[in-house]
Amino acid sequence: MKNFVDDSLELEQFEIDFSLLWQKTMDEYDAVELDLKRIQNFQPSPRSYKFCSLITCVYRQFEELEDEYCTEQEVKAFVQEILQEIKSSYGLSYQ
Repeated sequence: MKNFVDDSLELEQFEIDFSLLWQKTMDEYDAVELDLKRIQNFQPSPRSYKFCSLITCVYRQFEELEDEYCTEQEVKAFVQEILQEIKSSYGLSYQ
């Protein structure tokens, strides 16, 4: 995400890479969710739901762009906002 915002990565490659990672993560989540149904006391952190929501919002921006509801610059600005939210909410830094 940072490489895209910093113009080190073109939108097309960012969309491909991010979408592949998002899909892989969702597939793994589905597999883990099935296993978790066997564990009665497991409670995921509410923070993980927020993080998932933020990442899904970025993924949805590709649909908005494809449908011409936004521009590449608007997507970039949105990704920057998400990065800031991740940084402030989770104390993460990105290099």
